[in-house]
Amino acid sequence: MNAGHPVDYKLLQYPVLGSTNTHMINLLASGEPMDEFCVVMTEEQSAGRGQGSNRWSSQTGKNLTFSILLLPDIPASDHFYLNMCVSLGVMRAVAAYTGGAQVKWPNDIYVSDRKICGILIESSIKGGHIIRSVAGIGINVNQDEFEEWVPNPTSVRLETGSETDIMAILDETVRYIAGYCSMMRGGQKAAILDEYHENMYLRGCKAIFEDADGRFEGTIKGCTEGGLLEIERTDGSMSRYAFKEVKYVR
Repeated sequence: MNAGHPVDYKLLQYPVLGSTNTHMINLLASGEPMDEFCVVMTEEQSAGRGQGSNRWSSQTGKNLTFSILLLPDIPASDHFYLNMCVSLGVMRAVAAYTGGAQVKWPNDIYVSDRKICGILIESSIKGGHIIRSVAGIGINVNQDEFEEWVPNPTSVRLETGSETDIMAILDETVRYIAGYCSMMRGGQKAAILDEYHENMYLRGCKAIFEDADGRFEGTIKGCTEGGLLEIERTDGSMSRYAFKEVKYVR
């Protein structure tokens, strides 16, 4: 298990931004000097984005909404390892306050069967390598009421019954992400994949899923190094899915 990696990081704070990911990418394009693990943080995000066309909802000043710069310089084929580093880092930071958390493939963080965090990673590839990634992270910290359209939400406050220092969670999250990135650079990819498997939400549980051919019963077994979700069907066959190709029904 990653114990975290001490790191000094540059913090750019704003009262309101459309999207922390977009703002960081624009700053990089303008030549703004940024070291790895630099953070862009805002109290209010007016156009927060999730995976695909998903939106992200957050009350002003209640939650941790930020983007972190990563400079992995890894083969593009290892993109899912970067996703696992970020997901596990956030999961460990959240679990330090809630007493436990899991990763819902590919990178949502769940506590008590409810979503507490969403992650969006946008990467730049050059010469077959990921040279730069911006990971947008939204953690529900002190919010205790959510709009009806928000699916299955929770927060640190709802789980613990008390308010939590947002900046303390930020420090923990950056430290853990840096630790997993250090593991990846140190050749410990197998350990990262094993830990991801150990903390996958619903892994080993029978459930109903739906793909392009309809609903079926199966069991999540894990995922491939490339990030494909592996589901074993009741007939013993194994199906592998990319993001959005299958959904959990119940």
